[in-house]
Amino acid sequence: MGIYLGACGWQHPEWTDALYPAGLPADWQLAFYQTQFSCVWLSAQTLLEAGEETVAGWIDEVNPEFRFLVQGRIRSLPCRAPFDAACMLDADEAGIIWIDQDSDLAVLADRVRGGLGTEALYLVSRDARLDKLRDVETLLDLLGA
Repeated sequence: MGIYLGACGWQHPEWTDALYPAGLPADWQLAFYQTQFSCVWLSAQTLLEAGEETVAGWIDEVNPEFRFLVQGRIRSLPCRAPFDAACMLDADEAGIIWIDQDSDLAVLADRVRGGLGTEALYLVSRDARLDKLRDVETLLDLLGA
């Protein structure tokens, strides 16, 4: 099915000029983020606060393979229209492998190797550290994943 790499959210002040090009407007960040990563973790509360129209716009901004991993009972959200999109997954059911700054890459490599060929794997950085995300990206390249 595939391996998806991403972070909790895409709007992080420390990513300005480190990930995003200088001067990139905040409302273009998701479109750029999805060129670098293949999933993003969000809380259901974030979706509710954003509103149905905004979430529908987010879905339109990303490619069809991109995934939104939503924590917090996505099926019970009151506004169903954009939340039923194929790219919106219930994070509780997605089988996320969390990446932290101190995550051991050898252990992660074993977990990825063990999960290849089964269902999709979602590798998500809780602390949104770009250096660790890049390390994991390199690891995935070395594994041919």
